[in-house]
Amino acid sequence: MGAPRKGASHVNRPGELPAARAAELVEGGTADEMVMADRRMREWVSLRTPDEEVWRGLLAEAATYVESLTR
Repeated sequence: MGAPRKGASHVNRPGELPAARAAELVEGGTADEMVMADRRMREWVSLRTPDEEVWRGLLAEAATYVESLTR
């Protein structure tokens, strides 16, 4: 997956995060909630502003989180 870029909202989604972390990012203004088919996705966010450094950090968090689910 490439680095985030303006106008590419699918790339601005770093992956599945713990619900509490996703809420923290939304409350802090870094990200917006994701809604799919009128359903709020508690563990998914979309970055408000493309930022490669933030995105890469969140991508690492998401990978660690998803890996923990399979243990």
